[in-house]
Amino acid sequence: RSANDLKGFGGWLILPAIGLATSPIGRLFRIIFNIQTLMARERLGVFENHPSLNDLFIYEVVIDAAFIAALICLNILFYTEKRLLPKCMIAFYAAQCFFALADYLAITAIVPPRHPSSVLFGVIEVFIVAAVWIPYFHSSIRVENTFVN
Repeated sequence: RSANDLKGFGGWLILPAIGLATSPIGRLFRIIFNIQTLMARERLGVFENHPSLNDLFIYEVVIDAAFIAALICLNILFYTEKRLLPKCMIAFYAAQCFFALADYLAITAIVPPRHPSSVLFGVIEVFIVAAVWIPYFHSSIRVENTFVN
């Protein structure tokens, strides 16, 4: 197979395509959950003991909204095969790592979890995804041949 054959939305590039298409929906559900939690905070005793949780939930809603906007832009860049897409994907994965770690540190500082590994799992997942896809978008021949506009 020649390098010219590695072009278009095939191979491993299908997986980020699926992620880009579905991630805004997942983020939207997180926003809805956080807003519902904020609205029900009077019924939840944990907010009384940890008033900073209110700010954390608002922070998460704002970050998730920003990520939805970024994902919409990434989808446009992806499906129009823009040359800028690989760099934007790398920045997106790096930003997810930063905010996942910041969120984890904030959560554990406010309310130390009973099972820290359950909270840490989400952070590890984000870092694994970044460790796979950042090098792919940086050096893949298919990516280089596809995003040329």
